[in-house]
Amino acid sequence: GARWGLKLVKTISTELGSTEDVNLLLAGGRVYLGVLAFPGLARNLAIRKCLALLEHAYPKVRSTIAEEMYSQLLVLEDEFEDLEGGGDEEEGGFDTVLEKLAETSWNAALSEIYDSLDTLHIVFGFEKPVR
Repeated sequence: GARWGLKLVKTISTELGSTEDVNLLLAGGRVYLGVLAFPGLARNLAIRKCLALLEHAYPKVRSTIAEEMYSQLLVLEDEFEDLEGGGDEEEGGFDTVLEKLAETSWNAALSEIYDSLDTLHIVFGFEKPVR
């Protein structure tokens, strides 16, 4: 299962390449979101790919992926309950992720969403991107 998921993410990533086709990007994003159900490296890579789509130049891609990622994470809550908090001592990492996905204005200019993206990277255990 997990190996297949990793191969799937890599294949979709190659297929998406530098496409500007919104429908193709969203279809690929939905595959990444489905792979979140797989443990290990497949999930890690899928999260990274989803975070990259949340920073895409097209607001439609960002807002759709954020909305669908929110829903998928709710379904997979048990898989993500051990996320560390994103700076707020009262709030666990899972709640921080849901809050950022729901409350960020993903249609805003990219510069206005960098703080939310940075928090998401940190909570998922990744380095903040260098921009």
